[in-house]
Amino acid sequence: MKQTLFNKNFISLWTWDLFTLLVVKLRGIIIPLVILNATSSSQTVASVSLVQQVVIFSLMIPVGAWVERRRKIKTAVIFRLLYGVGLFLLAVVLTVGGLHITLMTGLLVFVSVCGMVASTAFNAMIPQVAGRSKLLQANTYLEGAESIATLIGPAIGGYLLGSVGVSTALFIASGVSIISTICAMNLTFDDHHSHCQATATKKASFWRHSLEGFNYLRKYPQQVINTLIYCVLEFSTVYIEMSLLFYTTVNLNLSENSVGIIFSSAGIGTIVSLLMVNFFKHINWVKALMILLTGATLGTAIMIMSDNHYMIGLGMAIFDGSLAMGYIIQSTIHQGLSPDNILARAGSAYYLIGGLFSMIGTALQDSYLICLTDTSP
Repeated sequence: MKQTLFNKNFISLWTWDLFTLLVVKLRGIIIPLVILNATSSSQTVASVSLVQQVVIFSLMIPVGAWVERRRKIKTAVIFRLLYGVGLFLLAVVLTVGGLHITLMTGLLVFVSVCGMVASTAFNAMIPQVAGRSKLLQANTYLEGAESIATLIGPAIGGYLLGSVGVSTALFIASGVSIISTICAMNLTFDDHHSHCQATATKKASFWRHSLEGFNYLRKYPQQVINTLIYCVLEFSTVYIEMSLLFYTTVNLNLSENSVGIIFSSAGIGTIVSLLMVNFFKHINWVKALMILLTGATLGTAIMIMSDNHYMIGLGMAIFDGSLAMGYIIQSTIHQGLSPDNILARAGSAYYLIGGLFSMIGTALQDSYLICLTDTSP
């Protein structure tokens, strides 16, 4: 474990992940609240999110094959830099011209696509940087980075919105994105194997090459089961967290700071779950995932039955902590079963299938938000 922790490349990878996730958490709390406050329409917020998801999912499969044919470090650096540029332009637009939904949606789509390409390269690098024998430890450390980002990101986002405004908050987010780019530039491992594989397969049909990821996933029962559980995790994360965001702002009328604190409690739950990794290490992975999904259900029940923001925070901690450990296990299983020469393509297919369920969650949550808006005082 120490070898993974103190490996220069893994430390760079972890730091890159930390700052990237921090930007994602900042953006995740800033953008929906800005649109909601400007338009007073929860449907608009959900529609903007849905457009981004549709574009990302339509590109995910070819992007997986495209990334696999290129050097992953260079690809990650370029698209992470473009991600920061997109956030900077979004801040400029909001500063100069105010909120234009169409232009804002276009920039958010650009940012999301750049983030998706960089994330595809990132996920394909994990086994090469950490080593396949240390995937569980590596994913635990990476989930730890997410717990830190989840703990401080929403609270910082809510504070920035309430104190310095949306434009300055987005300028800060773009600066953090540049920091993550610098961390990615410190990676020095040799991905020559992937490059050679890409050269050898250039004559193959690009789309047939791209779709091999789907064939690989359905070929092995373990991958099928793991993918189904991933779909449940994705649906639950989007539907519950987005519904909670609007429930606390529309029905409970909480301030941005209070909403940020509630969502930051998810980070506490994640940290607690990371301390239990050794317990789940000795349990069959399917049984472990079933236990964790039960825990997420318990957390959801606590949030539903309470209008006290402390109890909602407790439910959020249980919910997100359970899902965080679930993501660690399913990521480890997926990466461990996928060879390096197909990991990017299998990963793209894997995330596409899960993403479709995430999109279903967004659509269903949109219907729920209509009911919330109609019944809110």
